[in-house]
Amino acid sequence: MDQVVEGRLFSEGLHVLGQPPGPDQMRQYLSAYFGEGLPEAAVAAVVDAGDRGIEAVRQQLERTFDQVRIVFTNLASHHLTFM
Repeated sequence: MDQVVEGRLFSEGLHVLGQPPGPDQMRQYLSAYFGEGLPEAAVAAVVDAGDRGIEAVRQQLERTFDQVRIVFTNLASHHLTFM
């Protein structure tokens, strides 16, 4: 696994020291490292946070979770209405 990730990272040029990855590179890095195990919402939260840190990521993930919860709550209430 480590060699696969290492090959993907170096092939993308993320081995350049002293330069933070841009948004596209960060997406590629996260996809290479975590594969399908990391939802797109989590990738977007990390990429969008930029240099604001982990607190910004946490807040974005909480907002996303709240939005999903609202959608599912609405779907469940509509489903019960039609039964």
